[in-house]
Amino acid sequence: MELSVRLADDDEVWRAWANNYESWGAPYLTLQEYVARERLLGATAFASQRSTWILTAAAAADDILSACETYPRLCLVSDGNGGLVTRKCVSIAAVYTPEAHRKKGYAAELLQRVLAEIQKDGSVVASTLYSEVGKLYYAKFGWKYSSSFVGTISTSSEPSRAWLQDSEFIHSTSIFSKDIPDIIKQDVLLLTSELKASSEPSFSVFPAADCIEWMNVCADYYARVYKHIPTPPLGRGARISDSDSFVLWGPDWTVNKLVIFRLRASNSTEVEALLAEALKEAVKNGLEKIIFWNPDIKNLFQTLYKKGVIEYHEREDEDSLSCVKFIGVDEKLNWVANEKFAWV
Repeated sequence: MELSVRLADDDEVWRAWANNYESWGAPYLTLQEYVARERLLGATAFASQRSTWILTAAAAADDILSACETYPRLCLVSDGNGGLVTRKCVSIAAVYTPEAHRKKGYAAELLQRVLAEIQKDGSVVASTLYSEVGKLYYAKFGWKYSSSFVGTISTSSEPSRAWLQDSEFIHSTSIFSKDIPDIIKQDVLLLTSELKASSEPSFSVFPAADCIEWMNVCADYYARVYKHIPTPPLGRGARISDSDSFVLWGPDWTVNKLVIFRLRASNSTEVEALLAEALKEAVKNGLEKIIFWNPDIKNLFQTLYKKGVIEYHEREDEDSLSCVKFIGVDEKLNWVANEKFAWV
């Protein structure tokens, strides 16, 4: 069978959404609401650069055998000796094969051909992908699993309630959407300095204000359409006064959790103050947990872990396992700041 990969036209993009609706839209949204969500997200600056790729057969060119999306981004790569470069990274998302076409190697064929297209740009040094089918499947095609740990704080557990009630925290202020570009700009400067000073060869996806906006637009949509909240929460995070330390968050209304997109702190005292604000936000909005990816449990988060406030485990069998493929650079680069902001 002669197969081809191409960029989808508008009608094919719609059909790709219809194909994956049952997996990523239902039961929270109707198909019409799901398509409206995708169109709304597509109008954001981040997703306006999204490309949808489809695999078809020559004999039935309008039948989508498999599809995926790509998002161009920037990343940092350090050599561990003071050398640091800014390069391109491509995030792959929404890899989906309709049930009737599964177990025929179509997803593998699609990914290999899309990867070949990505590699035509010599400035691309990495591709990230978040697996919903375990650690091993995408490794066969070069996207290797990167340790995916998660910290959680329950809004109803005795340790978290006692900690919030009995502790004194340093002063912080709320973050709103208008504040995020300047905060992220400074965060990138600091992350750049940190990677340049690192003695370990490292890689990091650029924190980007437009990606945070994309995530917030999605959260607000679910608040209005799924939860019927006419005015979604305006607070987007908190920051320590007179400091570069901050936390950015957004609700995931489908699982009733507050997701930490990015957290920067210099010490455990700042971590506690920022997570206390996150916990207050979660409680205020009736959310059950706070979740954050790859916390530094041996240092910044250690105190809260020892108090039993934070639960911590590797997300081996959960969705969105972090995977990365390096292109033309050291394959043993350490993925730094592998937090939710890097996800698509």
